[in-house]
Amino acid sequence: MASSSSTWMMEKASGSHLFKIADYSLAKGIGVGKSIRSAPFTVGGYDWILECFPDGDRNYKSDYIGIFLTFQSDVDDINVQVHYTINLLDQTGASSEALSNAYAFSKDNSSWGWDRFMRRADLEKSRYLKDDCFTIYCAVTVAKAPRLQVGNADAAPPSDLPQHLGRLLESGEGTDVTFEVGGETFAAHRCVLAARSPVFRAELFGGFEHLRISCPLVMKELLKKITSMTDH
Repeated sequence: MASSSSTWMMEKASGSHLFKIADYSLAKGIGVGKSIRSAPFTVGGYDWILECFPDGDRNYKSDYIGIFLTFQSDVDDINVQVHYTINLLDQTGASSEALSNAYAFSKDNSSWGWDRFMRRADLEKSRYLKDDCFTIYCAVTVAKAPRLQVGNADAAPPSDLPQHLGRLLESGEGTDVTFEVGGETFAAHRCVLAARSPVFRAELFGGFEHLRISCPLVMKELLKKITSMTDH
């Protein structure tokens, strides 16, 4: 019987931008609702900037620093699906906890982020502010177009039977035959061993004693190998 497979995936483009804000002590006095903007950067064929509000973007959020990703491309009637993360970096490159979001940017909905990214007092006593500077890192992934990948129509997925049989042997459930080797007892499944090994089939059903194993470790590995081996 023929089998087939397919995988839906999204074509995407990724990029990042580092935005360093120097002279923070002067920047934090620019006023509520006023932002410091990064240089434009391009990801996925679209232009973006980072905006930082040192005094907050609203009066009731003035104790917080706000950070936003803003869509800069002048295109109409399009929604750009984006996943992005923003965090701060210290002098060694170690990052703060990243904040992530997914948003459909457009000309009419061009800016999205966190108006309470971090309390200003917390930033000022953190390791991220040093020598009156701090750095914002933003990673952006832009969804481009969906794509359907079709597999080989005659290629069947690999069997997971060996894994299931291996776990069954380890669990000891339903065992119906035991082997004593070197003072140790090993439980197994008679039909599984007979189906997967001619030697065990002769031992268990043919009335002949073919096995001559004296080392418990060898017996343990042999049972594991026979039970979980793949068929080729």
